[in-house]
Amino acid sequence: MTAIKAADALLSSNTPILHKYAAYAIEKILLADTAKVFSAHNLPVASILQNLVSAFDKDSKAQNSPYLIKAILRIIVILDDGTIRHADAIANKLSQLVESATKNPADSVHTHFLFETICVLVTKTKTIGASLDAQLLPLIEVIFREDIEDLIPYALQITGVLVSSCIARNASIDQFSAFLPILLSERLWARSANVPAALSVLEVLLSVNAQHVVASNSNLILQHLSKLLGSKTLDQYGFQLAAAILPSIEHFEGNAMTFLLNTMFRRVQSSKTPKFIKLFIVFLCRFTISRSAQDLVRSCENIQTGMFGMLIEKVVCIELPGLKQTTTLPEKRIIAIGMANMLAEATQHLSGQFGILSYEVAMILEAASASDRTVLSPEEEQAAMYNAEGEFVNPFCRLSYAPKPTPVAPNISNHKAYFAQAVLGRGPENVPDVLRAVPPEIVTYLNSIQP
Repeated sequence: MTAIKAADALLSSNTPILHKYAAYAIEKILLADTAKVFSAHNLPVASILQNLVSAFDKDSKAQNSPYLIKAILRIIVILDDGTIRHADAIANKLSQLVESATKNPADSVHTHFLFETICVLVTKTKTIGASLDAQLLPLIEVIFREDIEDLIPYALQITGVLVSSCIARNASIDQFSAFLPILLSERLWARSANVPAALSVLEVLLSVNAQHVVASNSNLILQHLSKLLGSKTLDQYGFQLAAAILPSIEHFEGNAMTFLLNTMFRRVQSSKTPKFIKLFIVFLCRFTISRSAQDLVRSCENIQTGMFGMLIEKVVCIELPGLKQTTTLPEKRIIAIGMANMLAEATQHLSGQFGILSYEVAMILEAASASDRTVLSPEEEQAAMYNAEGEFVNPFCRLSYAPKPTPVAPNISNHKAYFAQAVLGRGPENVPDVLRAVPPEIVTYLNSIQP
């Protein structure tokens, strides 16, 4: 506490180098506070924020290093509903810093944490019904209009945060309609660094008003989907876009479902990779969650009679064993829920593969995960952006404080038990004989994980 107050006092000096040392101390102390000892109620947050803002005004080269903006971020993070009102002055200063960055290149780390800070500020102000749209939207428009390549991924993510803030406040998002042509432009999607950010915005807009987004943009969205799924480096984003499209695919022109599935099937046949196959199987499982297993069967059969059976026998059953060590915990969860839906809802189509699917999914659930952490904290994500030499590396300009996607099937708290119930109960209720195909040791294991 004493150290932070002393650092605050140093910030009021007229010596820029002291500002940097003081800001560095504040940031490191608050980062190390895992016990959450410090809060907006026991620190002079208004004074610290004011002094940090003033430090920018006292040093024309302050944007050439990240120390001040990192300290501002740490203070903004600990503000609560009662103290976030101190952020009004900060919002104006951040807008000035963004405007400056659009005219003169700033330190890349400073720029990243500037947008991280804006992200946190927007997220926190929505809890008190406030809006920063007026300050930020004109600057975002400048970034897009002048095609400032290094800032576009950040502008996209902040746009997504602003849209999410409007939704949380039950405010209109009509002002973002004019943004759609920019968001979906081929030029923007041609730069791989823009893709994750553009996709995050598109996901939010599709979840709120898919019919409006798709109207007159149907072919363009499917074009982006096709290019992403065909890319060995960006195909993960193709599957992400496909998952976002699924709930509202009826709004697309023509037979979009057939187009979507055929695009994936062509990759499976001609240029599959272990990464693609894993993503493909996870997507099939996600399909049954977003829509239904029966709809997956119908969609495959509409392409070719017997297609669903061939897909399960020739692809899924053969490739599942290779997923044991390569799937993360979230992916294992999706596989468990999705396969449970297939075994329980499309049992009659899987009678010949019921046993092997039950066995292989059980093996995946018990195998070690590629990552045991489901979600990293923003601070952990930021730490991971520095390489072994201490260089800041973040090729997609990902903001760690940007809203995270909603978990798939949030109503299912125990995915293992859900899968066990499908194999032992829901599936055999439809076709009683299928349980005989499940190995006895798997039956014992599944009985052990039921509540």
